[in-house]
Amino acid sequence: DVQTAPDRPELAGALITIAGVTSVERSGETFLVKADHDVSQDISRVVADRGARVTSLLRRGYSLEDIYFKYFRGSEQ
Repeated sequence: DVQTAPDRPELAGALITIAGVTSVERSGETFLVKADHDVSQDISRVVADRGARVTSLLRRGYSLEDIYFKYFRGSEQ
C-alpha cells in the first residue's frame, strides 16, 4: 500500500511500469501495488521522479502460517 503527497492519481500508470509489478489498483488515496518481489525503492524513485513523495508505504507478504495452510493443510482434506 502506497500513499503519496501530493495525491496524484496518474502515478498508477507509472507504477505499473516498474519491473516485477503485476498490478496497481487505487483505493481512495492509496495505491495497492502487487509485485513478485520487493519494489519499495523503485516505488519511491518513481514517485519522486514525478514530483511527489511517499508518505506511507506498507509492505505485505505471506507469513509462514499462510504458506503452511496453503500448501499443507489443504492436502489433508
